[in-house]
Amino acid sequence: MGELSEAGLPRAYIGQSGNVGNRLVQHNQGNNQNKDFWDRALVVISLTNSMTQTHALFLEWFAIAEATKAGRYSLENGNTGSQPNTPAPLQAHTTRSTRPPPPCWPRWASPFLNR
Repeated sequence: MGELSEAGLPRAYIGQSGNVGNRLVQHNQGNNQNKDFWDRALVVISLTNSMTQTHALFLEWFAIAEATKAGRYSLENGNTGSQPNTPAPLQAHTTRSTRPPPPCWPRWASPFLNR
């Protein structure tokens, strides 16, 4: 998340990665003109190492869809994510963990997914 877009909204990018450290470095390199706007990052991790690739892909797709509905950020994603074939219990588990945002989230992150 970072500087304002031409529409006057803060710009944001939502993505998933198996190696978040490398991904942040990649997006922070000076030659990456599409992602050089950000000055904050919100990272979702699994403390129990129980998040699967399906969880991550579903959460990415869900977050893009919810952020688009909320309209509080100008999304800089090249796509809308792809909704993976996700069993209903896994969808319920994943979406339950995003609503409401945990109280430990900084105040600037709260409006990201809230309408």
